[in-house]
Amino acid sequence: MDINTNTNTNTNININLNLFKRLPYDMKYTVRQFIDYDTKIDLLFANHPDFMTNNYLYSILTIDQIKNAHRNGLWSKLFAYSETGGVLYDCNGTKRFFLNETAELFPVPSRIQFTNVNGEMSVQECTHPVLCALAKSIEKCPTVQRTTRAACLISGFRALRHLRASDIKKANYLMQGLAYKFMSSLIIYCDVIQKDRIERANQSLVQTTISRTVREKRRIEQRMEQSLQMIRAIEEDTHTTNAIKRLTRMNTRLVKDNVYMKYIEEGMTLNEAKERLLCDRKEQEDKKKMRREYIKAVRQATTQRRRQLVESDKNARLADKKEKSDANAMKKKRANVRKKIVAYIKIVKEAASIAKKRLSQK
Repeated sequence: MDINTNTNTNTNININLNLFKRLPYDMKYTVRQFIDYDTKIDLLFANHPDFMTNNYLYSILTIDQIKNAHRNGLWSKLFAYSETGGVLYDCNGTKRFFLNETAELFPVPSRIQFTNVNGEMSVQECTHPVLCALAKSIEKCPTVQRTTRAACLISGFRALRHLRASDIKKANYLMQGLAYKFMSSLIIYCDVIQKDRIERANQSLVQTTISRTVREKRRIEQRMEQSLQMIRAIEEDTHTTNAIKRLTRMNTRLVKDNVYMKYIEEGMTLNEAKERLLCDRKEQEDKKKMRREYIKAVRQATTQRRRQLVESDKNARLADKKEKSDANAMKKKRANVRKKIVAYIKIVKEAASIAKKRLSQK
C-alpha cells in the first residue's frame, strides 16, 4: 500500500508539473504564491534537470566562487561565528553556533550528568538529531578541490531539502524555504557568471580582432607602397615583354589591395575582406546572369508576341478574304436568281399575250 501510494503521488506531481508548464506567465506567477517549497524545487529541477550536479556546477563556478556560494548561501543562513550571533550547540562532539531564529525552533538540548570510567563527573548534551545532521552536512570551511568539486554545495542542499523533524513543522518549513532560496539564488548566480564570462570573451575577441585588423592594414599599406614603387620602376623601362607583364601584374595587385583596404577600413579582417570580395564577385556574377536571363526572357517573349501578332494578322487577312469571297458568291447567286425571275416573268407575259390573241380570234 505504501508503494502504490508513493507511485500515485509522484504521478500526480508529474501531471501537475505538466499542467503548470502550459499555464500563461501571469497565471504561473499567481500559482507560485500558493504552492509549497518542495513543489517549487521540483519546478526548478523540471527547468534545470542537470543543475545540482558536480559536472554542471564545477564547469561554471571556480573554487573561490564555490566557497563564496557555500559561505553566503548555506553557512550564513544557519550558523554564526560567535555567541553574539547565535547559540552554541554540541552536535556529537562538533560545536556550532546556530542562529537564534533557527535555535528557537528546536527544543533545548538535554544535559545528562554521570560519572565516567575514570571516576570523574561528566556532562553529556543531547542535541536534536536534525541539528546534528545539519552540522555534519554543512561544514564551516569545506575543502574544495578538483576531486571534491562542488560536493559541499550538493550535500548542504540535500540536507536542507530532505532533513525533516516529524515533531517540528516550523523547522521543516524553514529548511524547505532555505533549500528553495539557495537553489534559485545559485541558478541566478551561475547565469550571471556565464553572462559575464561570455561578455569578457566577446570583448577579448573584439580586441584581438581590432589588433589583427590594424596589423593587416599596416601590412597592406606597406605592400601597396611597394607595388607603387615597383610600378614607377617598371614604367621607366616598358620596352620588353616581361616589363609589360610585370606592370600588368602589379596594377592588378594594387587594385586588389585597394579593394581590401576599403573593406578593412570598414572594420573587417583580411580574411573577411577576401570572403567579402568573393561574395561581391559572386553577387555581381549572379546579377549579370540574372540580367542575361532577363534579357533572354524578354527577347523570347517579344519574339513570341511578334509571332502571335503575325499569326493573328494572317488569320485576320484570311478571314477577310474568305468573307469577301463568300459575299461575291452570294451576289452571283442573287444575280442568277434575278435573271431567272426576269426570264420567268417574260415567259408568263408572252404566254398571256398568246392566250389573249387566241381568245380574240375565236
